[in-house]
Order: sequence, then structure tokens, then C-alpha cells
Amino acid sequence: MLNFKNILLTIVRLIQLNDMQKRSWFDWFTERVGQPDSVLDICSAYGNWFYGLLHRKIKPGSYIGIDINSDYLKQGSYLSLFFNHNKNCFQYVDVTKGIPFKDKTFSQVWMMSWWVSGNCQFVLDESYRVLKKDGILFLMVPDWLPKLTIHNFKIIEQMRFCGFDKVWCTFYMLTRA
Repeated sequence: MLNFKNILLTIVRLIQLNDMQKRSWFDWFTERVGQPDSVLDICSAYGNWFYGLLHRKIKPGSYIGIDINSDYLKQGSYLSLFFNHNKNCFQYVDVTKGIPFKDKTFSQVWMMSWWVSGNCQFVLDESYRVLKKDGILFLMVPDWLPKLTIHNFKIIEQMRFCGFDKVWCTFYMLTRA
């Protein structure tokens, strides 16, 4: 139900998304996404990457955002009303227990790894499992996270940047090896 609080939160998110579009890493990311036929956004929150700009590039029904924060998922659903996308494209999923989709389902997987830092390697392996043969994984890794094993992936490109809260990160564009 759209009440005053939800409308206000949606407006705040839209302002935050507008600010996010000014960041260089986001420009780097959006230039490389292209027009995928299916996207899984792991730890999507309210769909900040998606609604920041990419809703224009991705056809309705081809995006799924998963997260464990039901408040963020609810806000993402409200934002979807503004952009004419499927309200049900946000799902509650605890990725540390597995990703509930068939093997080789998605042409792209997006993941900010620090949200699953305790089980990041497992979630990375699950991302590989659900990624199509020629699919692309966009992975953001903060410097403080223990080294990940990306042996199943081939690095296409990477970029270093200072991200949220002044944390240095590496943004990887990977494909299945």
C-alpha cells in the first residue's frame, strides 16, 4: 500500500539514484552492461544499480533482484511502479544458503560482494552456476574482503575506484572460463 512514508522513502531513493549516476564507477558499469536478456542482481537492496539508469536498457521481466532485507525489497517494488516494471521482480533470498534458480539461467549477474562477505566464495560459486555459458558477472570487491578465488572466471576488464564510505574497491567484469 502506498502511504505517506512509502512515498517519502521512494522520493529519497530517487534522489539517491540521481546522485549515484554521477559516480565514475557507475558510468563504467553502465557502458558495459549492454542490453542483457536476463539479469540477476545479488544483494539488490531496492534495485539501486537497476533503477539508477539501467531500467532503460533492460526489458521488463528480464531483471530479478534478490536480497534478505524486506524493507529494501518493498522499496524496490514501489520504485518499479514509477518505471513500469514488474513489481514482483524483487525476491527475498538468502544467498548464503544458495541461489534458487536453475543452472545457466542468467546472461548477467551483478554482485556487490561485501554484503555477503562471510560467505562470499560460496555465493561467487553459485553465481557461476546460474550464469549462462557466455554470460558476464559484474563483481564489486572492497579491499578489506579476503581474496576470492575466481578460477572459474576469465577477467575481461577491471577498474579500481573509491566507492561508498571512502572504501577502495575493484570492479571486475568476468565471464565463464
